[in-house]
Amino acid sequence: MTDFIIDEISQEELMFDLKSKGLRFAYVDKSWLDFIIDEVGGEFVGLSIKHSNGELHYFIGIAFKKYGVRIIGSPFPGWGTSYMGIIGNGKISGSLISSLLGYLFNKFPTSYFEIISKLEVSGISEFKGYEISQVDSLIIDLNKGIDDLYKDLKGDCRTFLRQFDSKGGVISEESPDLNFVNLFYKQLSQVFERQGMVPTHSYNRIKNMLNHISTSEIDLLCLKAKDNDSKSIASAIFFGLNDTCYYWAGASTTYGQQFRPNESMIWYAIKYFEKKGYKTFDMMGNRDYKLKFSPNKIFYSRIVAANPKLLYKLYRLSYRAYLVINRLRGFSFLKKSDDKISSNLNLLEVLPYEFMHYKSDELNIYSKANIVYLKGKNDRQVTLPISFFKSLLSKSRLLRRILRLDKCCVVPTGDGYIIFWQGSVYHWSNKGHLQKTLTMMNCRNPMHNTIAEIDPATFIFGEYGQPHSVGKKIYKTIDAGLSWKEIYKFQPDKIRHVHCCIWDKYEDRLWTFTGDADGECYVINSDSDFKDLKFFGDGSQTYRATGAFIDKHYVHWIMDSPLIESRSVRLDKKSGEIILGQSFPGPVYYYTKTEDGVHLVCTAQEPGPSLTDNSVHVFASRKLKKWVKIASFEHDGLDKRIFRFGVGVFPAGTYASNNVVISFDSVKKYDGKAVRVNIKGV
Repeated sequence: MTDFIIDEISQEELMFDLKSKGLRFAYVDKSWLDFIIDEVGGEFVGLSIKHSNGELHYFIGIAFKKYGVRIIGSPFPGWGTSYMGIIGNGKISGSLISSLLGYLFNKFPTSYFEIISKLEVSGISEFKGYEISQVDSLIIDLNKGIDDLYKDLKGDCRTFLRQFDSKGGVISEESPDLNFVNLFYKQLSQVFERQGMVPTHSYNRIKNMLNHISTSEIDLLCLKAKDNDSKSIASAIFFGLNDTCYYWAGASTTYGQQFRPNESMIWYAIKYFEKKGYKTFDMMGNRDYKLKFSPNKIFYSRIVAANPKLLYKLYRLSYRAYLVINRLRGFSFLKKSDDKISSNLNLLEVLPYEFMHYKSDELNIYSKANIVYLKGKNDRQVTLPISFFKSLLSKSRLLRRILRLDKCCVVPTGDGYIIFWQGSVYHWSNKGHLQKTLTMMNCRNPMHNTIAEIDPATFIFGEYGQPHSVGKKIYKTIDAGLSWKEIYKFQPDKIRHVHCCIWDKYEDRLWTFTGDADGECYVINSDSDFKDLKFFGDGSQTYRATGAFIDKHYVHWIMDSPLIESRSVRLDKKSGEIILGQSFPGPVYYYTKTEDGVHLVCTAQEPGPSLTDNSVHVFASRKLKKWVKIASFEHDGLDKRIFRFGVGVFPAGTYASNNVVISFDSVKKYDGKAVRVNIKGV
């Protein structure tokens, strides 16, 4: 007979119970749990644990999948969560944990559990097959009062506080808006860069966290430290609930270290929360610089269980591998800053994604590996299907490059999204349902931004990729990607593949470009059913292109051929006559036009006679007659046939020239990064 009765409890009931009993803290508040659930795509798990003597404990966790393994975290590494676990009064007995884990293993199809509880565990000897350890932290007793707390500060800490003030440093409270997120992440990147690493929390995770808790009952404190010239040198995030506050994270610039801003921000937060009546300041972890505040060392209980037990060993190996990979990534990580790359292009921000597919004021679409991030009024993410083996390989950026595991195309529709991934086409509805709607022939994905949109439900694309015995097809959807119809087929001896389809809003006609060899490169004008065809060109490299700008009278493109000199081309729609224009230092792949009328193209590092140097170049033009090179990015030197050509990709959508994103591939410093830039002077 068990000494415990364990029942599931809803999130609303549990929040009510914890609040009424004074057991609630920030990391089990609804806003924090909702943030983590959104991040990991998990589900809330709440349990009440009633003892035979009537005493009551609670368990709070989140069930989710990682690398195909079902996990319940309470919390899990990477969540930025100090402790959740088992909540109640007094110690946790070994028999309670055994009963809890037995219930979880039997009730939920889960293979791995990790719990960190504030409560001490007794009866550890009762444990067989589980691992119990301690997680240390540092806390400050705010009941002492500010005067005694100041006296307790180490001598060097008081010196650093005076030094900050004497140099004209200022601490200010900030709103948790995008300006603060941009500032904090930029400075956090510098902290990790000094350690040869990249941030463990992404830009998006920090933004989502602040969005969730800023409108909750959690007391949120965002601080900025400025030097005597009002230049921001550091920032920090603190929050608290129900008598306990936490130092979540701090960040600082390399230059700002001479002001010693971190100590002043922590001291500001101590005074802030003490004045509000908080009793405990949890510094979240044990670091040497925190010891200056004379905190008390405490220990939380960490319980790990796995079935099979081998999973725990694999987890420890994967965690060590993560640290190694993080440091390897750190060698090529570029801090975000207002860096001047050229007189025409300033670096504003390095985003934590590999590609940006679409950009507007209402919606931003990114991807990294097999995850698609939909950022808008309601942030969502889509996990694309991938085998367990490939999911392991995809943890390495270099392997993603070799195996093309970073490549997908995402197109917003009136009823969700069309996603091209690994040879298949999917429809993802706004209700969160992912449905495979088409299998392509020897085509992994179309090229970026090469799908013609006629209206929010009607799209046309052509197959790219290697040649196939059945040729290459043109497909059309009239229901936003729920179904596709083959409307044309090129015979295998006619073309190698379709480069792009572009809708001409001036004439309500479709322009399609094909390639690659001489005799295969055509510009085709047709109606929306790919009938009434009109072929332009003689099949030569002059007509080889992967994009175009279309106006009322002309079609403008730049040759993407590596075989002959790449030049701009203007085609007269009526006569079919062409005019050759400016030369470029290599083939051009990707195009965009900003809201304020700036046309942008990017050259590619595809080997061939047309390639004149080892850089990817960005060109800009207002009237499509004269193109100006505004920036250059050197290829990273890895084998181009194996690790891919160097390219820069622009997102679809609507945005201004002072807020452009370029997703780079195989270039130094920016490989696998979406970079936000300001283009000026064009």
